Amino acid sequence: MTRFVLDQYRIVLFLCCILILAGSYFSYSLPVSLLPELKKPEITIYNVWPGALPDEIEQALVEPLENTLDSIPGVQDFSTFIYPEAALTRIYFKYNTDMYQAYMDVLDRVNRVPNRPVTALEPAITNKSATNDLVVADLLLTAKNGEVYSRENVTNIYEQVIYPKVKAIDGVLRIFTHLNSLEKRLVIEFDAHKLSQYKLEFNDLANAIGNVSDRSGGYIELGEKRYSIKYQGQHTIKSLRNLQISQRNGRNIYLNDVAKIKVDFVQHETRNYFNGERSFHFGLVAAPGSNTLNILEDVKEVVDSLNNSTLAESGLQLNLGADNSVPIVQSVSFVSRNLIVGILLSVFLLTLFIRRPVLLVFIASIVPLSMLGTILVMAITGRSINTISLAGIALSTGIILDAAIILVDSILRQRQLGKSSIKAITDGTKEVSKALFTSVITSIIVFLPILFLDTAEGRLFHDLAITISATVFFSLIASLSLLPIMMRVYFKNQTFICNQDGLYLNLATKLSSLTSSKIRQFSIAIIGVMLPIILSIVFLPNIDVLPDPKGHAVSVHLSLHDRLNEKAKEMRFVDPIHDMVQDHIASGQEPQILSYSVGNLREDSLSLRFYAKDHNKINELKVWLEQSFSDGKFYDAYVNIDSLLRFSLSNYQDVEVNILGKDNAHLSELAQKFKQLVEKELPEAYVDFFGGEAKQSERIVFTPKDDVLQRLNLDRNQIGTLTKAISDGVFVGEYFDGAQNLTMQLKSARTEQLSDLLDTPFHFAGYGTLPLSVFVDMSLTSSDERIDRYNGNKSQVLYISPPDDYSIDQLLTVLKQKVEPVLYKDMQEGESVEYNGSASKLKMIVSQLSIQAGIAFLLLAVIISIMLNSFRYAVISLSAMPFTVLGGILAINAINLFSFQSLDVITFIGFIILIGLAVNNSILFVSHFKNGVMAGEQKSKALYDAIAVRSRPILMSTLTSILGVLPLAILPGTGAEIYRGLAAVIAAGMLFNLIITIPLLSSLLMLTTNENKIKSSLSVEPEVISNVA
Repeated sequence: MTRFVLDQYRIVLFLCCILILAGSYFSYSLPVSLLPELKKPEITIYNVWPGALPDEIEQALVEPLENTLDSIPGVQDFSTFIYPEAALTRIYFKYNTDMYQAYMDVLDRVNRVPNRPVTALEPAITNKSATNDLVVADLLLTAKNGEVYSRENVTNIYEQVIYPKVKAIDGVLRIFTHLNSLEKRLVIEFDAHKLSQYKLEFNDLANAIGNVSDRSGGYIELGEKRYSIKYQGQHTIKSLRNLQISQRNGRNIYLNDVAKIKVDFVQHETRNYFNGERSFHFGLVAAPGSNTLNILEDVKEVVDSLNNSTLAESGLQLNLGADNSVPIVQSVSFVSRNLIVGILLSVFLLTLFIRRPVLLVFIASIVPLSMLGTILVMAITGRSINTISLAGIALSTGIILDAAIILVDSILRQRQLGKSSIKAITDGTKEVSKALFTSVITSIIVFLPILFLDTAEGRLFHDLAITISATVFFSLIASLSLLPIMMRVYFKNQTFICNQDGLYLNLATKLSSLTSSKIRQFSIAIIGVMLPIILSIVFLPNIDVLPDPKGHAVSVHLSLHDRLNEKAKEMRFVDPIHDMVQDHIASGQEPQILSYSVGNLREDSLSLRFYAKDHNKINELKVWLEQSFSDGKFYDAYVNIDSLLRFSLSNYQDVEVNILGKDNAHLSELAQKFKQLVEKELPEAYVDFFGGEAKQSERIVFTPKDDVLQRLNLDRNQIGTLTKAISDGVFVGEYFDGAQNLTMQLKSARTEQLSDLLDTPFHFAGYGTLPLSVFVDMSLTSSDERIDRYNGNKSQVLYISPPDDYSIDQLLTVLKQKVEPVLYKDMQEGESVEYNGSASKLKMIVSQLSIQAGIAFLLLAVIISIMLNSFRYAVISLSAMPFTVLGGILAINAINLFSFQSLDVITFIGFIILIGLAVNNSILFVSHFKNGVMAGEQKSKALYDAIAVRSRPILMSTLTSILGVLPLAILPGTGAEIYRGLAAVIAAGMLFNLIITIPLLSSLLMLTTNENKIKSSLSVEPEVISNVA
């Protein structure tokens, strides 16, 4: 290959130019995002049934659907959260499931649900694997300059003006409104007293309204023509008021006499606030493969344009709730900056070893070529430029230079022996090429476990494996193709003589002496292999799922002690919070607040998010908020800094506890006790529980008086319709407004007092006007405000966030050893506790990584065995791994002396990268020793030569690997927590590997090499391997 490169250098240079051009193009055209896209194997079903209670929804919609889900191939788990008027079912599938077929299967099951209520809206079914949940921008529409906020006006402006503009932005996949459906209905609100006054029965009114729709009359043939017939019975909304209901005493009774007509929203409004003002909140979801930064720039332009034109005239203002481009730019800049610093440090180090500037340029030129090749691979595989993919390139800095360093060192050594330039290049390249190829293969193999991680957390780092593998591959190709050409130019008119550095000869002498006796060899072997294994077990850090990189916002969750409606929450909490924030801003004190928003998720909670003007003062903002919400008289507050990883993974730091059974009331008691036990054991943990008293809402129960109904010849369904009419209303048909069908709801005018309900009059022919109390008894009780289900069982769900500096593994230990045993004493037969969320993910990820890392380790042993033609040499090459891994483990423990660092998935990946790096040094050293022995040298002489020749490139490549990742380990910045543990593991592990590799391998090689046996084999067999480094 080397001769071809030298002879056909024009072709090689042409291909390099193509690579440079293609890589440069895609470096500007690749989409930029904070994190890689994650397509979850999940399908959601959102059912809305206006006016329905949770238990009605469970019985009519949820249970019939869940009974069919188990039969869908690939279903792993499913859960349903049922609220008043709505239910969300989430179906989780196994990875590698055909999600298109799964979506069709789910659609089929939804269509099979029998007796679906007429007033239930069409379910929204979303295939999460075909899209993503990346909300690139939160937008809030508010009134300004003292204008009154009108839901009708705001939603009209949104639908007619804002939605078309925003949806047209390139890269926006969909827009969703936060818990505020825009669907409307036609409400006919009747006055029961007027209805009785005119002696009209409820059915008279319902039948008259239900008959106003258009009807098809079929076709008629007249003469030679055929006509379609349509009876235009539908009124306009205006003319509907003049609909004649009946006639009494010669007078026509019109709808307008007994009722009011209005178009209203199907669902009640969930109020949101921005900087203290009522707001309409909606979010933009990015399309797969889109450029997040470009979308945000376009969004800002659209917001400014609308605010300066249409919205200004309407008294409204559109606000960007959070500029998500800031953390993206800062995180990407942080990694890019550290990448450059790592390269500069590595090149500076090489100047201490290679005093020829031209050679330094040759070696350094491999870096941009490798990176451009990696970018080309990213484009082909559909990846984006994000913090994970850039980190992969940054972590490869040292690896990129390895092949170039070793190759240049080998060629120089051959030239110094007096060989011609061509001979030195070909022999030097041949000497190390097989070892370099093996190193690349082994490096790629150790990344295979990452590619086989089939959880969302694992797939987050597929980009890391792809970029590192691609970088290593292109560094080898660039080194073997370009460096021989460069070295040929360099050698022209140059004269070299043998001048081996005395430093490495002295090192070879001392290390050979150190490993000369059996006692020393055994001692070094024990210290290098057995002791690190024991210490690694002793100092093994706590296991976690993912790190918690801090973002730019602080979230405050208020769990209210009382259940309140929207208006009451605004008066008691939202307005005082606004006054508090405005007073703080007016005072000019730090930290200054840029903006804040308030969301209403439930009647017993508020969700707030604050942004600081200075992102560097996010911790100070958290402290101020903790102090401001420390009262605890009317609510419990939980304050935390949002994580950057929330852009791709929600609730990844929470443990989901499902308490399963049949008796929902008893499950609620168990969950309440579980919460109390957790708060006792871990006071700083946050437990979000939807149950207990807060989950119970007051319910009015009407019980029919069957004896009265029998006397009046009435049935329960008739009275049930009346009770429905005085609440959310009765469905009486559909009305087409020219654009869409609106359901028509017939309901009684609102009653302010509970006692007035029983006094509601209804007229019955033959019996006159009678109050509702004649037919029913009324009582007050409590009911489930929310019903949770998991895999077809009733469930009580708790979400537990560990305290700061606490891993998921530590949290699970407390839950299983201290909380769960106490709870079991009160549990009934058939009840159980299951841990999901981060808990199940942690177990799955650790299991997968352990198995796949073990397989990768065995593959390494097999490949090295093939390369060295000896399983014994393969084992020796891997023997430095325990001591290397110990270095990484001690690094994590050292970080914990200053800040929290667990053994999370990313840090575990650092150990995988570390093994791939460290084994290269072993291969390089052992292969040289083996060549010497196979050439007939005594093992002491072969060892001396291996140390003298290989110590220099091993030292250079190891130190460049350490310096390449060191900036990520020590420098602060946005997202630094993601890479800190990973980079520290690599840096410390490689340092330990540098210390132990040559002494340990020397001892093991001297202990296990039988010279007599080798000489015997050489006397009967030709040399098997030669010129292998």
